[in-house]
Amino acid sequence: MNTTKKSILLVSTAIIAVSSCKNLKLDKNTYTVTPSPLELVGDSVRVKIEGIVPAKTFHPKATAVFIPTIKTANGDKPLKTMNLYGAKVKGAQGTMIDWKTGGKITYTDVVAYTPDMRDAKLVGHIDGKLKSKTKTYNAELAEATITTQLLVMNDQKAIMAKDAMPKTTAFTSNADILYTINAEAVRSTELKAEDMIALDKFIAEGSTNAYTIKGVSIASYASPDGIETKNADLATNRGTTAATAVKAMFKKNKLEAGTQDGFYTKTATPEDWEGFKELMNQSNIADKDMILRILTTYPDLEVREKEMKNISKAYTELADDIFPKLRRSKIVINAEKPCKTDEELKQLSTSAPDQLNVEELLYAANLQSDLTAKANIYKNAETRFVYDFRPSNNLGGVYLMQNKISDAKSEFEKANKLSPNNKAVQNNLGVIAQVSGDKVAAEAMYKNAAGAGEEVNRNMASLQIAKGEYSKAVSNYGADKSFNAALANLLAGNKDQALSILEASKESSTAMGYYLKAVINARMGNATSMLDALKAAINKDASLKTFAKGDKEFSKFATQLAGL
Repeated sequence: MNTTKKSILLVSTAIIAVSSCKNLKLDKNTYTVTPSPLELVGDSVRVKIEGIVPAKTFHPKATAVFIPTIKTANGDKPLKTMNLYGAKVKGAQGTMIDWKTGGKITYTDVVAYTPDMRDAKLVGHIDGKLKSKTKTYNAELAEATITTQLLVMNDQKAIMAKDAMPKTTAFTSNADILYTINAEAVRSTELKAEDMIALDKFIAEGSTNAYTIKGVSIASYASPDGIETKNADLATNRGTTAATAVKAMFKKNKLEAGTQDGFYTKTATPEDWEGFKELMNQSNIADKDMILRILTTYPDLEVREKEMKNISKAYTELADDIFPKLRRSKIVINAEKPCKTDEELKQLSTSAPDQLNVEELLYAANLQSDLTAKANIYKNAETRFVYDFRPSNNLGGVYLMQNKISDAKSEFEKANKLSPNNKAVQNNLGVIAQVSGDKVAAEAMYKNAAGAGEEVNRNMASLQIAKGEYSKAVSNYGADKSFNAALANLLAGNKDQALSILEASKESSTAMGYYLKAVINARMGNATSMLDALKAAINKDASLKTFAKGDKEFSKFATQLAGL
């Protein structure tokens, strides 16, 4: 941190003038101002003045009032006063200065920053008094004010809600093969069943590249009315015969993949009690409730079967109406086809958006570079999909990019009602609060949004720069290479890191990028590099010439700046 250390004729000069003391070593009076020039941190400017009053310079009966003042073009801003008094002054309050030993003065104050303080002076005003004699003295203490913190860019980012747009659409074709009791062979009548004919047609259409068949799942079962060990083999073999039947369809349609064993996923269930329970619930069989109670009462499968056989009439109905439906193989062919192409989606999203679902609209909006086109797509989605927070959230994001702050706020609030405390929406409401000047609300919302994405960290970091919390901002920027990340590092005292980050940022060759580079080099004491960067900045933005001449970052380089 920069400080100013100078000889001072402040207190002692005033007191000497009123006490007529002679032969005092006034050149030993020194003070430091920290920082110097004064600097804006957060929303205020801190002043610290430390001074030494040598021995035998402050009369024991003297008093002095020290009033630091910031002098601006719009008038004086007096800071708090400091009272000094000699050892023989009765009832005084403040800091006592001993005649024999002298003393130390430490003065601190904080003043709210106003724009007129950017080009100002810190002046020390002293009123000294000894008996009836008074003396007033003023001295310039430091320049004011470095405002580099205000270079922070408004680069807050909204988080756009993501679509769940798949690249492909998955769908299936299903069929069942039924078997006779204790049989595993596929009957010709089953192959002529309506669902198997549809399955064959599905395979045929896949062979024309209408879609891609990805695999076949076959789940085979035996009914619970047999010996479990025999049923195990029976269920497995039924899966094999079902696969053979399907392979024949693939072969006929010249789809080689479907003739390979690896194309099939097979499972076998020796005794299909779950299927049995489902069919029983759907049936009108007498003693239905009693049979269902047997299922829950007896976990042992053999006992279950024995108990059901005891209900002879009901068991006959089971054998006729339920068990035959459980002797089966369930075939599922899995396929997928590409979704609409990006070009199709882009075209439809503007010409016929009502033909698209919400996922397609959200995806298509990302394909548009024009912000108005994006907004129109989100408006359509918002109108049609009223319970989905994403269209409102993303429309707010577009409005934010268009600097329509009020409209953006309204949309984010809609999204928040549809999805309360959603982290992405909380981040976006935080951005609105920040750009509206409500730092407290912005910080609270960013904290609520923690974990939603890097946008939250960056937004919080830019807020922390504005609050003067530079080290925290550096931490939140992490490995980010941006103008603001470079600025945070500079303000935190990491000059080399700041320059490295700035050079790697996309803003490095902009007017403000060059200007910040000049500031960094000024703090490093590199006059030549500072001047080169300033010239480059002014070449891109002529207004920076006047701005730089009022910037206290360059107060030590007045000679160089005069030549701009």
